[in-house]
Amino acid sequence: MFFMIKNPAEFLKELNRLTKNDGILIIDEGHQKRVTAKNNIEKSGYWEIYHETKDHLKYKPIKN
Repeated sequence: MFFMIKNPAEFLKELNRLTKNDGILIIDEGHQKRVTAKNNIEKSGYWEIYHETKDHLKYKPIKN
């Protein structure tokens, strides 16, 4: 459903707030191009990638 979010930065900020320090955000390969999803997530400044496979991306929250 990430591809349907109108304001990904605000959504990712709220997910970061709700996620524990050791939480994980997993984005499956799907409706949105991987490069688009990665760009939206990484430019938000709230998540850092720590694992990538051909099927999904895994991110850790960046806690300030």
